[in-house]
Amino acid sequence: MNMNSSEQIFDCILEYADNRTVSLCSLHKPCNGNYCGTPQQTQVIDFDSVKEKWDKAHKESFHSSVDALTYNKKLCFVEIKGWIKFLEYQKILRKKNLTDKDENILRDKIDRQSAGYDYQKKLLDSIILCENISGQNDISRNVPILFILVTDINPIVNPIELFTEQLYMLANTSTTWEKICSESMYNHLKNQLGTNNTFFINCKEFDGFIEKHG
Repeated sequence: MNMNSSEQIFDCILEYADNRTVSLCSLHKPCNGNYCGTPQQTQVIDFDSVKEKWDKAHKESFHSSVDALTYNKKLCFVEIKGWIKFLEYQKILRKKNLTDKDENILRDKIDRQSAGYDYQKKLLDSIILCENISGQNDISRNVPILFILVTDINPIVNPIELFTEQLYMLANTSTTWEKICSESMYNHLKNQLGTNNTFFINCKEFDGFIEKHG
């Protein structure tokens, strides 16, 4: 099959997925059945399910895949990473005041968590799977694609603001630790994929982002 547009490739993957789409929120386990006040309406393909179907049919395993695929004018590979529950589970944050040792322990946990996300492999494996399903080679060269990392915390990294809060020992607040998570995740994303056609957004901004950029 000869594909020459991101829309055609998306339609091919959609057909393979039995024309089923879901909301992005339903793919984020902490949100499933417990949606916030701004659930996103943009429909996406559950790409993990596409991977599982391909693996079962071909008795092989793609080691990695993004969480979702969607399309507006570009083929959008979407990965979801949440931090709110991660921080809620950190017993160390229940302390009223953190020692320097406590802060270093938590920073190390956050960085190890971020470092474990292999965005490059997820994107490359997902592109190869799209090529196998659609029969189109060199998708990354022939059609416009985006990689969108979606998170449930504020993705804006402001080094000056972050440094100021740390300087005045406010790093035991949830807001500041969310910023530290954001900074760590953004740095790993940037190091793996660069900044060209790579985006880091809050989940509540997904609809507007796809309408404008997707």
